[in-house]
Amino acid sequence: MKPHLLILLATLLALASTATGQESLNLRRCGYRQVPPEVWHTPGLKVLDLSKNDITALPDSIAVLPLTRLVLQRTYVTDFPATVKDSPLAATLQLLDMRGCRLTEGQQEAIRNLFPNTKILWDEPCECGAD
Repeated sequence: MKPHLLILLATLLALASTATGQESLNLRRCGYRQVPPEVWHTPGLKVLDLSKNDITALPDSIAVLPLTRLVLQRTYVTDFPATVKDSPLAATLQLLDMRGCRLTEGQQEAIRNLFPNTKILWDEPCECGAD
């Protein structure tokens, strides 16, 4: 089966399980380069796993999701859009998993400031781009 068809199949299966009342959407290892737009149309979504995808940035609309858990393990995400500050996501997020993301100490501090009441899992800061 072609890779793009596998990605489509994985997305459809994940969305179908969410549509039947499950609060979790597992899009791990689907080959995404950006958050798929279908995520915004999944009512009741509480847990979103985007780990091991090639995602480099999160869209502004991530802020409207009242997630309790967001898994971004081994993605290329290094920050969050400004819309997250004082958003539904900032108010409801209980666990943020960014293990395997290469983050500097400054990037970690900025994320921690956006989510002061959230448990955050990540590796030791890297010296990425340090002179």
